[in-house]
Amino acid sequence: RSLYERGEVERTVAQLEERKEAYEKDGALWFRSSAYGDEKDRVVRRDNGIYTYFAADIAYHLNKFERGFERLIDVWGADHGGYVKRMKAAVKAVTGGEGDLDVKVCQLVNLLDKGEPVKMSKRAGTFVTLREVVDDFVSRVFDGETMPLVQQLIEDGELSDDEIAQLQRTLDQLK
Repeated sequence: RSLYERGEVERTVAQLEERKEAYEKDGALWFRSSAYGDEKDRVVRRDNGIYTYFAADIAYHLNKFERGFERLIDVWGADHGGYVKRMKAAVKAVTGGEGDLDVKVCQLVNLLDKGEPVKMSKRAGTFVTLREVVDDFVSRVFDGETMPLVQQLIEDGELSDDEIAQLQRTLDQLK
């Protein structure tokens, strides 16, 4: 059953009110997210009485916390990056500071492996991390696969002296 059907969204918002973490303004109910570092307060119940998606998200995280999870980990797409501060603020507020939300933001890109696209899906959990891409690049550089390409760029004058120096510093750090 949904959080709405079980009354968890309503209960969560009521809890915010009881803790003085929410206030009414212009007929809407606002969560005091700015008190937790967010740039502004956020609406949890509109002036028409309808709860926002944010209110349901808070209820979801409170539900997880109440089931014994003190550390909550979310994986979000990059398009939701602006949502992180307000959600962390809400978790702190509804758990009395005991819950910890760790948000991993990922960006899907198109990668090729031997000229073929690598199939990735956040939902299916099949993706390549930036660490894996960097590690693969470094191993190719030191295996001599990439270095000839870099040497050719240098010989063709495609890299400035500053870029060559930065590349050398980076390679030295990776060794």
